[in-house]
Amino acid sequence: TEETFFLAMFWPMNPSVKFDYSLHIYLWYIASLTLVCETGEFYPGDVTLTWNKDGSEVKTGIHFMKENNSKGLYKVSSSLEEPKTVQSGVVYTCLVTHVTLQTPAVAVYNAAKSKGNLLKTIVN
Repeated sequence: TEETFFLAMFWPMNPSVKFDYSLHIYLWYIASLTLVCETGEFYPGDVTLTWNKDGSEVKTGIHFMKENNSKGLYKVSSSLEEPKTVQSGVVYTCLVTHVTLQTPAVAVYNAAKSKGNLLKTIVN
């Protein structure tokens, strides 16, 4: 079974505006898992995106892309590919650190709880 997890993250260009993000899940049937973490437009361009699996940072199977539009705003996207079958109960997190955020934005995917469900919107 392959699961694709899509995370859209939106935060302000200015720290006074509220940050929020939503999570969506799409399913395909292959033997792997793909998680995608994507931001909305932001400024300035310095951002850190980190993937964790059961609390440990993941260093392999990660792809990162950063875009800059004509307005000078940035957008990043990162995917984590898990080639092996994911065991029930494994927890993946996407952490985004940016100067406009007081604490990193964290999105959590729990392999046991998320299968086949649309995850609720989370506000940080």
